[in-house]
Amino acid sequence: RTVLAGLGAAGLGACTAPFQIGEGKKPPKGGIGGTGIVGTLTDFGSLIVNGLRVETGPDTVISDAFGETSQDALKVGQVLTIEAATSPERSDAALVARTVRINHPVIGPVQHVSVDGRRGVVAGVAVFLEEGAIGQLESGARVAVSGVWRGQRVIASRIDRLDPSGPVALAGVLDARDGTTGRIAGIPVRTAGTPLPDAGSFV
Repeated sequence: RTVLAGLGAAGLGACTAPFQIGEGKKPPKGGIGGTGIVGTLTDFGSLIVNGLRVETGPDTVISDAFGETSQDALKVGQVLTIEAATSPERSDAALVARTVRINHPVIGPVQHVSVDGRRGVVAGVAVFLEEGAIGQLESGARVAVSGVWRGQRVIASRIDRLDPSGPVALAGVLDARDGTTGRIAGIPVRTAGTPLPDAGSFV
């Protein structure tokens, strides 16, 4: 599955207009060695991801699209990126998470919902709820979509309703870019002035 991490945007105009990526808080950095685990959270009693049990501790850093958050933000159905390692202070081989990243391909307003409620458009992105997905799409609500990209649509494993006044976030691979403008899954994006990374980069 495609790994997704968020980059908060200042807001959303019409779905055909580019996002304006502002200069808000940068997401925490990862990549400090150890075992990388990417998958859907299926259970607790530690974190159960891809059949692996990963413990958290007081030093575990948990983050989402907008920066650090608490362990209360972790929910079944979310796609997580976990950096873990065995603890030298323990005699067993238990994995302990150093960082846990909650991945949301898109966060924003629900602009359309199909009659059966299984398909919709969130901040200009087509969203399809997979079988057994948690939550639902409600027209006009602001939601956080957990799931993975498949082409130019997101296959959602969980939908969480959020405060309606918050920002929009879009996360994915740059299809193309020209200086400060580009596209993620066909959605136009632009920065406030800083050049975008090369096409193929995850932003």
